[in-house]
Amino acid sequence: MRTLRKPAAILLLACFPGFAAGLNPTVGWNVTNNANGNAANGGGFDPSVSAPGTNLSLANPVSFTDLTCTGFTCTSTTLAFGLASPGNILNVTAGTGCATGRHEILTVSGSTATFNDSIGTGTCSGIAYGALDTWAHAESAVNAAGQIIWIQCTGTPYTITSGVTGASVAEHWVWAYQTSWNDQANVSWANRCWPSIQSNTAGINIFTVAGSETVQLDGLELRASGSTFNQYAIGSGGLGLELKNCKLTGNDVATTVGIDEFGANISVEVDNSEISHWGYGLFTGNGVQWWTVRHGSYIHHNSYAGIGDAGLLAGFSFLITSTNAIWDSNGYCVYISSSSSAPERIDFDHSVCSNSTHDGINNQTGHVNNKNINAFTNSIFYGNAGYAITQPGCFSGPQGVFGEPAYNNATGSNGSGPYNCITSPNDVALGACNPFTNAAGGDFTLSTCAKAVLAEKGYPGATITGTGYPDIGPFQTKAVTGGGNSPHAYVQ
Repeated sequence: MRTLRKPAAILLLACFPGFAAGLNPTVGWNVTNNANGNAANGGGFDPSVSAPGTNLSLANPVSFTDLTCTGFTCTSTTLAFGLASPGNILNVTAGTGCATGRHEILTVSGSTATFNDSIGTGTCSGIAYGALDTWAHAESAVNAAGQIIWIQCTGTPYTITSGVTGASVAEHWVWAYQTSWNDQANVSWANRCWPSIQSNTAGINIFTVAGSETVQLDGLELRASGSTFNQYAIGSGGLGLELKNCKLTGNDVATTVGIDEFGANISVEVDNSEISHWGYGLFTGNGVQWWTVRHGSYIHHNSYAGIGDAGLLAGFSFLITSTNAIWDSNGYCVYISSSSSAPERIDFDHSVCSNSTHDGINNQTGHVNNKNINAFTNSIFYGNAGYAITQPGCFSGPQGVFGEPAYNNATGSNGSGPYNCITSPNDVALGACNPFTNAAGGDFTLSTCAKAVLAEKGYPGATITGTGYPDIGPFQTKAVTGGGNSPHAYVQ
């Protein structure tokens, strides 16, 4: 197995106007690549102010030269402050005695606006309202934990030639929208519109989570658009990253990574997202790494591994939990090459590991001082070229439920057999049954033959607190109520 050299994070060095202190943490920053987007616009709106007005970051920008201020209060004939004004952002760019930077309108009385901070004493010029033009400019605008960057899906990709680095605040969010903020909160995957941020620049890292921040990305597509891109879509050197409803689409270059978790003590959650066509879909450099992949996430066609590492530093752990996730057509679903003395943890539940070109799960660490306790339950391991699950050393203690918790899985068509140094009681052998409706087409609902053998065969079944009837695999069959069976995503 080739070891991928860890990409170095780059810093965004963008020239941008200064910012006044004290913008509310509830400010949202608007980004669009239509004609209204510009780095010098006001660019934001705060819906939490008393009596908020109209979100004019969605409207045309307005240039002004007549903002007359005395401290926190200003008037302007051009801007004609009124009921629509509170919550909107002005960018003051010039004027004697004026504090340049962005300022937020809190209230309006008559034609006088009161701002979040003092703009000074004088007549000021600048631009009010309108959206910013790039994700990078919005990150530069973020100046308080809790602020949201809204990126519009216009149907035209956002092409970047230099990487975007997070704002280094405690936490913030980057969310997609189509017409108005939060309009895709309940939109299905099939009908969703993804703003596509893409690059064909060699060596670029599309987005880097800064060292002191936690970031949530929701509804974005990050794409390596050409043949020369050779780094990562997301690099997490910060405190945490949550990826929701996103696509990370590579260009089938072996040296690329969907998410590179290169910092220490990092937590990454991947929810309902698709990561495909990278060298590694998910990659760990060093440090204590917590990965959670769940809620229908689809990790596929990554040439080295769905998730893998480069050999952790001694004393650091690698922890991966997969729940209701699909890992298909990767080099490995999971490949751990670490020689760390710390325990490693792989926890697969109600997931799929299928059609790997090598083993499904390969844990080269094996049992280090018998510390590793991996768990494989209610999952389907099918069509992997090597073993379904393998590790180099067998556990010296008891196997099965209390030693190596693996039970109630389904296996079939694994080239080297189901397990090496793993024991899994109560498994279902699929034999000639292909368990998926159409894996090549991305449909992993249970086939007709799989429903017959996997329905109600999952763990735990009968317990001291009650009895359940889960199916093996991520998709649960619906109880017959007169209309026949139909697949459902999660346990009911």
